[in-house]
Amino acid sequence: MGLLVSAMERPRANVFGAELYPTPHEKAAALLHSVARDHALIDGNQRTAWLTMRVFLRCNGVSASTVPPPVPMAGPFVEEVAQDNVDVPAIASASRPGSPFPDVRRGTREPPGSDTRAVAPRR
Repeated sequence: MGLLVSAMERPRANVFGAELYPTPHEKAAALLHSVARDHALIDGNQRTAWLTMRVFLRCNGVSASTVPPPVPMAGPFVEEVAQDNVDVPAIASASRPGSPFPDVRRGTREPPGSDTRAVAPRR
């Protein structure tokens, strides 16, 4: 339970009186990062982390139309977060309105399914 409580408190962190995560997107990113990476639950940490971030943003006034995509689209990204390959600023950037959702499988910031690489036809 301590890891989960720690994750829930992380968005409130401050250093010398200054908020470490001042914007709602940075707070939500810190929350996702902690829940996904620390594995406080027996199962479902990544799904829980992603849904927690989405709910946090909605509860803090972020419009439903600008909240990041549902869990199925976020799977590879959250897996990378859980492996500590994505930091809080990158998560916050991906969660902002108008920011293309990163497709970590290709190392780009294009939405999944928008592959523009040329593919040779099969013979």
